[in-house]
Amino acid sequence: MKKGAYDIGRKAVYMFIVVFFLAVIFLNANSIFSQFQQRITKNTDGIDNKLILLEMITSKNCLALEDAELKRVYQGIIDIKKFDTTNLRQACARFAEKKFFIQIGDKRIGDIWDGPQIITETMQVVIKKEDGTIEKGTLELGVERV
Repeated sequence: MKKGAYDIGRKAVYMFIVVFFLAVIFLNANSIFSQFQQRITKNTDGIDNKLILLEMITSKNCLALEDAELKRVYQGIIDIKKFDTTNLRQACARFAEKKFFIQIGDKRIGDIWDGPQIITETMQVVIKKEDGTIEKGTLELGVERV
């Protein structure tokens, strides 16, 4: 054999072993990733709830505080004057297909109240009360699991 030439015949056994182990590792990694993706796409309840919550605290048509003079929306600050049933269905969660409730402090509005099949999400917000004072509070969203 010439100097510098590669003799694949001597190393074939090692090459087959390495290729076999690499194939096993690749197939296991692929299986793990695909199972994770399936688990995420099957359980979208949490994502839907987060989207509803984010729309509620960021949209001027929903619960977010809007300064009429500046035409500015203060995201994350809840205007308690907008917290009513008509505003809830028409502006806030018009795309929500499931029954749900929203609770800020003691006030609760919505379609459902209690049950074992309710997924709840909570978020810390700032609330502007009717008298103009501002305080910290918790916004809770409960969505019926179908």
